[in-house]
Amino acid sequence: MKEYILEKYKEFEFKEIQSGYRCKTYLISKDDRKYIYQIYFGHTKYQAKKKEYITKLIKEKTEINEIPNIIELGENKEFSYLVSELKSGKELAYDDKFDYEVFYKDLARILARIHSVEIGSKFRMDRNKWIGCKRIFLSIYRRGYR
Repeated sequence: MKEYILEKYKEFEFKEIQSGYRCKTYLISKDDRKYIYQIYFGHTKYQAKKKEYITKLIKEKTEINEIPNIIELGENKEFSYLVSELKSGKELAYDDKFDYEVFYKDLARILARIHSVEIGSKFRMDRNKWIGCKRIFLSIYRRGYR
């Protein structure tokens, strides 16, 4: 793991928060600064650029401020990395104050806006899958979850 950490982030504390097929994801922190650090390996290296591209498009086309900004992006022969700001939120847990119905309506509204952004074919996305997701969320949205 150490060989994938940029020099300027070596003094940060790393906590793995997600591992998957495409990347390793870490919460990194130092003092009051917190970021998300993602490392993409091998044939999934293009995913960092794809995420940056899609993030910029969504931020340009929607007014959703909760989408984290990309801080830094880079690539070499072995891996690519993406550093983004951490957007802290409320942890989802059932209590008397949390209204799931309001949450689901807000989620459907936000996802419908995100999935309505046309991203083109720059990263060879399967358009049928993209349209399918868009239709699902729009159908949820149209049923009154606004």
